[in-house]
Amino acid sequence: SRMIEGDYPNYLQVIPDKPTKTILVNTEALLGATRKMMAVTPEKFVAVKYKFQNNQAILSVVAPDTGSGTSTLDVDYNGEEIEIAFNPDFLINALKAIKSERVSIGLTTPINPGKITPESEDEKYIGVIMPMRP
Repeated sequence: SRMIEGDYPNYLQVIPDKPTKTILVNTEALLGATRKMMAVTPEKFVAVKYKFQNNQAILSVVAPDTGSGTSTLDVDYNGEEIEIAFNPDFLINALKAIKSERVSIGLTTPINPGKITPESEDEKYIGVIMPMRP
């Protein structure tokens, strides 16, 4: 292999550095609940909404032709309520890359990217996921 010279974009600019809201959730539980929401709709590009409040995550999806679904998970989060929508495929890909039992989701606003990291400091992974309009 050889090194290619040149200027590269500063990828650190797209990684949220100071999320104002941090949610801790079981990785497998969030993965399973997100997959369950995907089963409701065969359509691509349908957003799954994630509402975080009072130590709960409420996932919901509405598909005009096939119906709707909701799922509730226990999380560690006592901050101000936030609702954000993600493409479930992208979130699933980020979660599958994490081996830690719990994942940290760092959020700022419903229109800013989310930062997905393992709770375990032994595991080095940073995922960035862009929100969707529901």
